[in-house]
Amino acid sequence: MTSTRQRRIATVLSAPVAALATWALARAAGAASRVELPSSLLLDIDTGADLAALRERLARASTGAALTRAVLAQPERTNIKTIVNAG
Repeated sequence: MTSTRQRRIATVLSAPVAALATWALARAAGAASRVELPSSLLLDIDTGADLAALRERLARASTGAALTRAVLAQPERTNIKTIVNAG
């Protein structure tokens, strides 16, 4: 089982290069800085598995994210049209 600390380290290591570069520049300049990992921003919701992880996380939390909970409680939409760029 992966610890919370290990997950946070993995998240920081997989953060966008620009964010890490900015953090490195701040440290090099002697500025006090830290990387924040707000749990509300740690999921990249772009797959069904991501939605399942979000549902699990919300099930463990007793409060918060009322609008997100409402959207996830809606029936799945099957008539969504997909736009594909052929370029």
